[in-house]
Amino acid sequence: MRLEHRIVAVETLVKCGGGMVVVDRSEIMGLLKLPLAGLMSYGNIKDVASDTVHLKKACAKLGSRVSDPFMALSFLALPVIPEFKLTDKGLFEVSMQRFTSLLI
Repeated sequence: MRLEHRIVAVETLVKCGGGMVVVDRSEIMGLLKLPLAGLMSYGNIKDVASDTVHLKKACAKLGSRVSDPFMALSFLALPVIPEFKLTDKGLFEVSMQRFTSLLI
């Protein structure tokens, strides 16, 4: 993903106060606004569920083979999951003591 596309994603999340976003070539494909600490929404459950489904479909359209990519990413930072860690420098494979590619 090119830098300008990542900037669109970051600016979108800053503007809405946090959340989850899918961007393809600077186009926002899906967005779930989570302005409460970046974890919770003011929206009703039906809208949040609909936005979540839309995010998953956008990821699948872009080639993701993971059924719930955002949930999968959320587990990478947990200390109880020892195999991989997501850091500010990339995805770290603990058992091999190296950074690994984020590209599928």
